[in-house]
This record gives sequence, C-alpha cells and structure tokens, in this order.
Amino acid sequence: MKITSPRTYAFTLVELIIVVMIIAIIAAIVIPRFNDNSSGAEETTVKNNLRAMRVMLERYKATHGDYPTEIDGSWFTGGSVPDHPQNTFGVDMVENVSTDGSTDPAVKILDADADGAYWYNAATGKVKARVLYQGSIGATNTLYAEVNGDN
Repeated sequence: MKITSPRTYAFTLVELIIVVMIIAIIAAIVIPRFNDNSSGAEETTVKNNLRAMRVMLERYKATHGDYPTEIDGSWFTGGSVPDHPQNTFGVDMVENVSTDGSTDPAVKILDADADGAYWYNAATGKVKARVLYQGSIGATNTLYAEVNGDN
C-alpha cells in the first residue's frame, strides 16, 4: 500500500506577478475613461448653467426692455449665480462688462488671472463661460465654442 502525503496548493511568485500586471493593464484602460466622464459632466453642468442664465436674462429684458447691468444671484436657487464647476482658482463668478458689439471675452481661458468664471456683456446680453486650457489654443477654442454653443 502506497502512502501519499496531502499536497498543498499555493500561488507561485510568477503567477502573482502576472495577476498584478493584468490588473494594472485593466486599470490603465478603465481609469482614463472615468476621467473623461467627469470632465464631460462638468461641461454639461456649465452648459446648463449658461442656459439658466440666458433664460433669466431674456426674462429680465422682456420685463424691463433692456438687459440688466449685471447678473443677479437672487434670480437663482440658493441666491447666487450658479457655480462654474472648474473654478478652483477662487476668481469671481461673473465678469460684468458693457461693450457694444462684443460677443466674447478677450481671454477665454479660466485660470487664476481670469476676471470671472463667466463673462457677461450687458450691452449685448451675451453670457459665456470660460474654460480650462486644453494644451493648445486650438483645442481650448474648440472646447470654448462647444460649451458656449458657438458651433
């Protein structure tokens, strides 16, 4: 009669390394997709905020005959102008100007030097959102046009 000892099973170091590498590859594929979705959500939020501001401005004009000199935070839920989700720089929420014929801010980039996350021209009733720099002026201008509905 042959006596056999119970065999223990365990992972080898090579098998563990292979599993860790597979998990790393999957993470490298999945994580950027989550980042893209969050920036897409921020863009959607900005578009919705712009839509709300534009509606309020048109209502004001219909009632008063002209656009207001500034966007009034009391028009909105919470009593303030809707937040720009990418304004981590602490700049003012709205830059108010009054320049005939001007439909866009001179600087479209949202950074610490911006005069406001949103730009409002009381002379034309135009309100626009500044956007984060996208690595090139062309890419930034494309995103600016998309967010502001200038396509």
